[in-house]
Amino acid sequence: MNPVDMIDSSIFLGFIFDEDNKFKEYLNVVGYKNQNKGSITNSLMGEILTNIFVKVKDENKIEQSLLRTKVFGLLDQIMTKLIEEGKLEIIKLNKSNFDFDIFNNIKGIDYAISDDDAIHLTSAIIMNCQNFVTSDKLAENKILCEKIKSEYNLNIKKI
Repeated sequence: MNPVDMIDSSIFLGFIFDEDNKFKEYLNVVGYKNQNKGSITNSLMGEILTNIFVKVKDENKIEQSLLRTKVFGLLDQIMTKLIEEGKLEIIKLNKSNFDFDIFNNIKGIDYAISDDDAIHLTSAIIMNCQNFVTSDKLAENKILCEKIKSEYNLNIKKI
């Protein structure tokens, strides 16, 4: 089985909203030869959608609708491309493929970790991902990164 990266919502949101090309560069090589395939959970997809509705606002409702349509179009374009090329898989989480012991252990490492981030890391561990790829400050938490790596063999990789 090829190595897999669990891709955090921050990478897709960075691709949409950030001028920095690092997000685009990462998404353009995911799944190619010598690069890990990508995966994303339905929970991470929900996080992306929530952020789009929160961030894309305009007092002019028609303009707001046009902006959101453009943003959803960009998201659809990159995700459809990756899925059709077999470079990205969307994973549906449910109680049969979730481990609450791992979740609680992650929360025990650092109680400041949000439930969302603990869920995403747990999902990456259960799916045997090699990396959890993010642009969030989560990757700057040295203690968390070291414990997750030593206990679960998951790298938290910052883009």
